[in-house]
Amino acid sequence: MPKGLAPRPPLELIRFTGLRDQTVFERTGQENFKYVLDLGALGPSGKILEVGSGCGKLAIPLTDYLGAEGTYEGFDIAKTGIDWCDRTITPSYPNFRFRHFDIFNKKYNPSGRQRAAEFRFPFSDASFDLAVLFSVFTHMLPLDMGGFLGEIARVLKRGGKSVISYYLFDEKLLAEQIAGKENPFFHMMDDGKNIRLEFRHEFAPGCRILSQELPELACAYEEQHILRVYQTHEMRIEKIHYGRWCGRPNPLSHQDLIVAMR
Repeated sequence: MPKGLAPRPPLELIRFTGLRDQTVFERTGQENFKYVLDLGALGPSGKILEVGSGCGKLAIPLTDYLGAEGTYEGFDIAKTGIDWCDRTITPSYPNFRFRHFDIFNKKYNPSGRQRAAEFRFPFSDASFDLAVLFSVFTHMLPLDMGGFLGEIARVLKRGGKSVISYYLFDEKLLAEQIAGKENPFFHMMDDGKNIRLEFRHEFAPGCRILSQELPELACAYEEQHILRVYQTHEMRIEKIHYGRWCGRPNPLSHQDLIVAMR
């Protein structure tokens, strides 16, 4: 198998994922790669599933890490990124596979024909050492998020791990946001404008949203609600690494990261 990193995607694909340019794309990919190794404990022969694989932000640095016995499976609801990865990465790295599924999301795939809450991952039970989702559940509503987490639990091996990013809130943070406390962090819109990350609208118990018109634009979850969902699916949370998105001290990442074991 050839060594070295796979090629980088064109700028229009990078911007579709919400990143500004090639530099940010590569830096974020390297950060996620570090989380895969440090938090997910993935070895070169490991089996990894990435939900929301985009245009290869994480897959590209993994091409220089996974050995011949390791496998990467990525899927996404946005077809253009999957097509590029399948055309550009897989021919040189046949243990990297990418799939598109036409799942509805009002923000990222409004014409999708499948419902996320009812979608069954096309993988056997207990087939992965690690599952990762970066900036996926931050755009999914409760029924869809719960359905996906159940599938993640199903396809992980016993002792396998998940690393998943969230926007998590508690009563103190919610009170500060409702009171209008200054929050310097933003969500970048497709037109280049920014919306302040303040989740003022309740969508359902335990879930708050940034926009009532476009709920999947950004979703935040009450921490206790998420803990109950993990418990329902027999996922044991090892650690919550809080992010900088709402100004918390000593952040590890921009979003909050939950590391759990099956």
